[in-house]
Amino acid sequence: MGHALDLYVARQPILDRCQRTYGYELLFRDGPVNAFRGADPDVATAKVIDTSFFVLGIDSLTGGRRAFVNFARDAIVHGYASALPTTHLVVEILESVPADADVLKACRALKGAGYAIALDDVATSAPPEALLALADIVKVDFGQVAPAERSWIARELKRHRGVKLLAEKVETEVDFAEAHAAGFEYFQGYFFARPTLVSGRDIPASKVNVLQLLREVHRPDPDHAQVANAIKREVALALKLLRHLATANWGLKRPVESVDQAILLLGDEGLRTWASVVAIAMLGSDRPNELVAASVMRASFCERLLVEIGLADHAHEGFLVGLFSMIDALLGLPLAEAVDRLPLADDVRAALLGKPGTLRAVHDVVLAWERGDWTAVARTAAVIGASNANLGACHGGAAEFASSTATAGRTTA
Repeated sequence: MGHALDLYVARQPILDRCQRTYGYELLFRDGPVNAFRGADPDVATAKVIDTSFFVLGIDSLTGGRRAFVNFARDAIVHGYASALPTTHLVVEILESVPADADVLKACRALKGAGYAIALDDVATSAPPEALLALADIVKVDFGQVAPAERSWIARELKRHRGVKLLAEKVETEVDFAEAHAAGFEYFQGYFFARPTLVSGRDIPASKVNVLQLLREVHRPDPDHAQVANAIKREVALALKLLRHLATANWGLKRPVESVDQAILLLGDEGLRTWASVVAIAMLGSDRPNELVAASVMRASFCERLLVEIGLADHAHEGFLVGLFSMIDALLGLPLAEAVDRLPLADDVRAALLGKPGTLRAVHDVVLAWERGDWTAVARTAAVIGASNANLGACHGGAAEFASSTATAGRTTA
């Protein structure tokens, strides 16, 4: 067990027309300097959720008020918000998020589940119509809108019934007076308060145990006893899970008293979402996030390929081979030593160490595909009886799965 990890999240108050605190925007910070240094936005979302809700405790940060959290496209589409209670969270959609079909589908699902949606950094009277129709709050960026245009933009946006306006980057008393007169309901900016830094301590978890948790929860029919064992082996995971369910307004009639009870209350989908967000934050903390993303991608690719070639009984073993294929890099150990630390079946261990066999051949196909070595793909695919159609379908499914669990192709700061 290593030393406790320092965690940071900044919060900036959002006030109502009487200058009472309505909520807080929670902002990712990667160190004690109160600034954002350009981490991947989806990883930043995961870390804000993990730190605010699972480590520090959302009530201690917001006092029961609304928590505004920035969501980039992948975090929206892959349902990170569903790990959190509707009564606390405002899903703040970044201005860079396109109003594409997947985003709109996810936003409609969030609205249907009772989440509030805010559009961030709006500087026009006509943000994407489809997103505006789903929004509860529109944040108008006073830093990007000239004073002469602010009242006009407010009038145009207020034509949409049910939409409330929030003036952000309110820097001066004049800004506040203008926003108040224009009918804005909420206000945020340095005129009221700069973001204040809240820090806490996290307990580091073994990356092996975090990966084992991911493996267990993403099986088609998770074994709850194995999931519970993976969580119980790590104090950090157990604390995050119990704190998650202890968050107010989950509708629980009595406190959650055990990991096993928490797992049953969350259900399989809730468990997958929680585990994915926690894993992204924990595994990506000190290594390039591509390692995590590629491991999950390979796991799903191997698993799907074994099903496609008629070896579904070995699919879970293929998942393990792919998931642990870069365990040496993730743990910073020689491969043989890293594999030796894992409780793996002999055939999985053999495949990881390069010994010939079906699992190793499937693994080699996946690696060749990853490198774009199509000659090697064709040669090895012929050995296991896989067609191009098999491979294409498996790759597409694996890419979608990896995006939902590890924010594929990005890095942490």
